[in-house]
Amino acid sequence: MVHTRTPWIFQDLAEELDRMSRSNFLRRCGADASQNPGVAALQVRENEASYTLDLPGVAEEDLELVLEHDRLRIQARRDDVYKESDKVLLRERSYGEFTQELKLPWPVRENEVEASLKQGVLQLVLKRSPEAGPRKIKVKSN
Repeated sequence: MVHTRTPWIFQDLAEELDRMSRSNFLRRCGADASQNPGVAALQVRENEASYTLDLPGVAEEDLELVLEHDRLRIQARRDDVYKESDKVLLRERSYGEFTQELKLPWPVRENEVEASLKQGVLQLVLKRSPEAGPRKIKVKSN
């Protein structure tokens, strides 16, 4: 495992993504992050963060994203493809409801969040709010 130094402002988000990639959330969605390091990917630029998550078998109508202040909640559901009357001897495909919450590194422009789900891959782009950026403070003299 390669350890990289993360700027302190992104530390919480990086730790959350790392925790999420090791959690049951991704395994229950049918992906094992330990075997596929690209499962949960974060790319942070100065003015935006983009986030990619594999959600195989999750339909758009079964996915809900909620942004509250500096938290993003991802809720997904994947239905069971088998009926109770089916006599299944072995099942490796998981199903059910999954929830994950991320703490964002800075406030985002809520009306400019972009989300797309294509072929089981969720792509999010979260643009940094101008208020969250560095600003000069004018010093007054007496």
